[in-house]
Amino acid sequence: MAKYESRYVSVSETFAGYCGWEGQISKDGAKAHDCPMVLRTDVVGHIKKFDVLASYQYGLRDYPYHLLRVGVAYKWDILTKFRRKKSLE
Repeated sequence: MAKYESRYVSVSETFAGYCGWEGQISKDGAKAHDCPMVLRTDVVGHIKKFDVLASYQYGLRDYPYHLLRVGVAYKWDILTKFRRKKSLE
């Protein structure tokens, strides 16, 4: 995994996967698909209390595919009021 973070943006590149228990067992003449590997790139922009996410994932082995994700997250600290009240006591 490689990652860069700043106040305004975070970028990460990840190579991930696993090998399962099936090994090279053949099912109906085809290899078992139990060793998936993926390459994933994530970019997150930080704008005040919002995070804007764009992610791309590519399947390298077993199941080649492309996956694109986009989203928005709002950072909401529900414990702020509780912490302030407790610190005043």
